[in-house]
Amino acid sequence: MITSRRTRATLAAAILVVGLSACGSDDSDDGDTTTTTEAEAASTTSGSDSDESTTTEGDDSGDDAEAMARAEAANVTIDDLPDGWTATPPGDDSNNVFDTCGEVDIEAVTVAKARSDQFETQADDGGQMTISSTSGVLTGEDEATALVDQFTDEAFATCVADALRDELGAAQVEGSLAAAASDELPDVADQVGALSGTFTITDPTAGDTIELKAAVVAIRTGDLVTTLTVATIDTAGDGDLFESLVGTVAERQAG
Repeated sequence: MITSRRTRATLAAAILVVGLSACGSDDSDDGDTTTTTEAEAASTTSGSDSDESTTTEGDDSGDDAEAMARAEAANVTIDDLPDGWTATPPGDDSNNVFDTCGEVDIEAVTVAKARSDQFETQADDGGQMTISSTSGVLTGEDEATALVDQFTDEAFATCVADALRDELGAAQVEGSLAAAASDELPDVADQVGALSGTFTITDPTAGDTIELKAAVVAIRTGDLVTTLTVATIDTAGDGDLFESLVGTVAERQAG
């Protein structure tokens, strides 16, 4: 088995960087600005008193400022997680999958976006779990609905899985993502969609293998969409925790 923590962290980051938890592009030229809190330069631990680190994008006046505040407020924070979790600032999401998969022009319909920190913990069995969220206020409820509708499309799921393979480069990747059936989804918010799957990833040089499980839930209330992503490596993860976070996000969106 691959036991290097650095290797595991790299692979967990790949599932997030590929865009499963990104609601928009960082490449906009329309004058948007990116701001971060003072805590962005440092990693934090659950239960600490340090500020949360969230990257936000949008204008600083009028309705756009209000949209940014709504997006930021919906995200998961370190205080939502049990002891033992750590937080690091969100990385670049320039490769986010919504730019290459699906039919929604994310850049054109995103008013404001806020990304949570990337949260990580080591499981008792030696595995690793990573969680993050991204919230976006779109130009209208129809555009937000169309975004979440993609999570019921098997072609979209296949495209996301292919993007993951591309991100992992030379590694041998076996597995797939599938859209969750409507009766499997929690009855929260105005709309919920989800993708999940299991991948076996083999280092072509050493032959070491890890099991990567990934799930992403898109939660929509009105024009606000939050994508909540979890990646586990060589561990079963914590389904109850992930389910509770979905509910937490839905409550914050409604508030």
